[in-house]
Amino acid sequence: MMARDRRRAGRHPLGGDAGTSLIEMLVSLGIMSVVMALVTQGILQISQAVRRTDAIADAQDQGSRAVDRITVDIGYAFTLIQQDVTAGPCVAYTARVTIAGQVSTAPVQRTLCLDTVRRELTLQGPAALSGGCPTKNSSGVVIQQTQLLATGMSAVSGTPALTVGLASGLKTLTIVLRSTAGGSAREIRSSITALNSASSTSAVC
Repeated sequence: MMARDRRRAGRHPLGGDAGTSLIEMLVSLGIMSVVMALVTQGILQISQAVRRTDAIADAQDQGSRAVDRITVDIGYAFTLIQQDVTAGPCVAYTARVTIAGQVSTAPVQRTLCLDTVRRELTLQGPAALSGGCPTKNSSGVVIQQTQLLATGMSAVSGTPALTVGLASGLKTLTIVLRSTAGGSAREIRSSITALNSASSTSAVC
């Protein structure tokens, strides 16, 4: 009886739980560290994927809006002339345009360029119209302005980004825009036929 009482007295009040050892704590911390590292890595990968998707979507949106903007002008152009410049390919064209709500009374000249150095697609033309024709300075020179249409674009290797061909007697402008946003190359291609390019109209404001 006394021996049984002594064994009971020697037991831990909580039923023999001697507590957590240092080794067990270290093992638990190690497991938690691995789990946290995996979770953090997953969050970072998701964040990078979201940023990459946003960059691709933004580049595609810029390219699409640029093509829409160009189509409006080129679709009614009278002349298209391929130009080669150091920074990148350009096309000069003449068309009736609307600037600040005013429509030109005769075709005006604009230049569409893809700068492969700065990776920019720009449109240069009259800054304003006066009496239906481009505004000029005191020396009689047309006041020009450059409009940025898209960034992050480049020419396709071995292919001019802007080419002019003939189709059924009408000039066709082929645009090839390439974007590497998000780490993957994507191309936007569009062929625009100048509906007035077969016309003999040559008068320019």
